[in-house]
Amino acid sequence: MVERFVLAACVAAIAGSGMVVAQSNSGTAGLEQRVLQYWARRQAKDLPAAYPFYCQPYRSKVSRDQFIQMTRLNRFDMKDLKVASITPQDDAFSVTITFRYLAPMISDQPLEGRSPELWKRDADGTWCRVEEPAGLPFPKGR
Repeated sequence: MVERFVLAACVAAIAGSGMVVAQSNSGTAGLEQRVLQYWARRQAKDLPAAYPFYCQPYRSKVSRDQFIQMTRLNRFDMKDLKVASITPQDDAFSVTITFRYLAPMISDQPLEGRSPELWKRDADGTWCRVEEPAGLPFPKGR
């Protein structure tokens, strides 16, 4: 009886406050926040802290030490990171990040960048980045 009263009081308080309670049992609940947490670590060039954001199959192929040696992951200073889009793709979600970065050897002005990447739920239900592409980040010549 007391539990019902407490639950009713909580529901009434939330309803009266205008607060919206999000459903987190399906879809992309928490995905954007998780992606931004990952990119905050990348922006800080903290690769050891970014490594756990990858899915277990990737971490089983690439050790933490190997990942930390990927200097292309922290080559540029990034700012103004935003999630531009999240779209379903098979059993994952394609997430596109937009950002600005400084590359003094190319331009004295910040450049626009985009990073499309796949995210899905790991075996424990946590959102994770599927993998880090092995290719160079520069476009190939025609």
